[in-house]
Amino acid sequence: MKNLIIILSLLSIGIHYTANSQIVFWSESFNNGCTQNCLLTSYNSTNGNWTIINSGTNGSHANNFFVSCSENGNAVGSCGTGCGNDATLHVGSVPCTLCIFCPTGDCGASYNAGPTFLGEDPTTHKRATSPIISTIGKTNITLSFKYLENGQGNTDDAYIEYNVGNGWVVLSNTPKTSTNCAPQGEWTLFNMLLPSVCENISNLQLGIVWKNNSDGIGSDPSFAIDNIELSTNTLAPPIAGFTVSSLSFCDSTCIQFTDTSIGSSLSYNWYFPGGTPNVSSNQNPGNICYNVPGMYDVTLVIANSGGSDSITLPSLIQVNPCYIPTAFFTASDTVFCEEYCIDFFDLSINTPTMWQWSFPGASPSFSTVQNPTNVCYIGQGTYPVTLIASNGTGGDTSTIISYIHVLPNPPAPTITILGGNTLISSPGVSYQWYLNSSPIAGAVFQVYTATQAGSYTVSTFDSSGCFAASQPAIILSTEEYEEDYFTVFPNPALDRILVKFAKYSADKIEVFNLMGQDISHSVKKSELSELEIELTISNLENGVYFLQLSWPDKIMRNVFVKAE
Repeated sequence: MKNLIIILSLLSIGIHYTANSQIVFWSESFNNGCTQNCLLTSYNSTNGNWTIINSGTNGSHANNFFVSCSENGNAVGSCGTGCGNDATLHVGSVPCTLCIFCPTGDCGASYNAGPTFLGEDPTTHKRATSPIISTIGKTNITLSFKYLENGQGNTDDAYIEYNVGNGWVVLSNTPKTSTNCAPQGEWTLFNMLLPSVCENISNLQLGIVWKNNSDGIGSDPSFAIDNIELSTNTLAPPIAGFTVSSLSFCDSTCIQFTDTSIGSSLSYNWYFPGGTPNVSSNQNPGNICYNVPGMYDVTLVIANSGGSDSITLPSLIQVNPCYIPTAFFTASDTVFCEEYCIDFFDLSINTPTMWQWSFPGASPSFSTVQNPTNVCYIGQGTYPVTLIASNGTGGDTSTIISYIHVLPNPPAPTITILGGNTLISSPGVSYQWYLNSSPIAGAVFQVYTATQAGSYTVSTFDSSGCFAASQPAIILSTEEYEEDYFTVFPNPALDRILVKFAKYSADKIEVFNLMGQDISHSVKKSELSELEIELTISNLENGVYFLQLSWPDKIMRNVFVKAE
């Protein structure tokens, strides 16, 4: 005998489960004012008479269907209680002379599971049958009610049937409800779209079947139901979908499921074979734990007043046995310049589920994600990296002492403006000039001649590839510079340069080094025409030189580069 503790202090609140778009055309609340031992057949419903039919083998002390508040109709999500002010239809035990618990019968949804003793056999197989229901003019009919149920698997079990005149058909083997309130049970919402054969007829009947054997094994509650409603609506059925926080992990791990269904839903029924708990009616179940290695399906059944949908993903959850991880990692780069950011990648084995990173000298200096990104090192130096990888079994630490090498950037270069629009950078290994922050194509030498007004900067690179940028140099105008008088090309040059005059040849041509020394004697001059002179510079060392040209009223300078 499974017996409920009757609690008299709690009152239930009536609940209307339909959405605004639903129209309820038939309902049953089972309110009769009875406190105990009122059989369903004595219930005077405004819809007509309910009946009890033997649908299988029944013993001498078979359990029966009662309508009373000994199992009170509490709100969905609430635990079952004893008598309040809301009677329910429930399966309870009948009076028996040898019962230790509830010898008077009907102690709510508490049933006699046996064993048979001295001829008092509680074997039960009965159907509670509704009055005839007309659905003329009704389509897309939703059946909804609140219920609680336990028993013993498919042996001590309840299910819902319907009959349209040609025999009883199983509509749903209702899932066992949560055992969080054991032994009372937790009131749960049920919604289902009836088959189309139930539409637009005058003779629909609903049936509630309870069966149990007498092996003495089973858990309360048996079955209780309240607030049955049939409704029509204009809502579209939802489309089931979900995501999961992790798909593959080791045993003794708990995960989170998130509903991503399309459309509004009034009920959620999750099934997690192999998980604990293995069912849930929450929209987004959390803390579902898998303790045994294997591959497990997940099913979500959702419903609204427009219908229902389900999705089953076979072998979605993959659990491997847990072993202590071995921590190992790598980085996108280990040798680089200051003010550079890199990414780290976990390569640990044996399925860690938690990560603790330490990055001295970096920002951020700590992370708990599996693969940290955008870890930035500001100052030069050599830095260690540590990873602690762990799971429910244990953890492992890997530290590489001199893993990150941050090279110093060179000093910021300076720009000198020579002779109007000629710019020269302080020395570096290589160069890149910029106009208004945009790189100038081909401007990769120490000297650059500006061709337009603007803000010029230069970046110099050292032998390690590290670089620094200069402050800007402003060229206000390039009008009436040497292009109006002469041009020099190629620049840089290997062994010869050509000086081409625009109108008048210069009276004097001189060459100076960066120290201001006249080295014209090292340059051979050849007049090609009245307006063209060739300078042979093969005797000069590689570097930057000034070309000075003189007219009676003007002296102008240009810069050229001797390069191999």
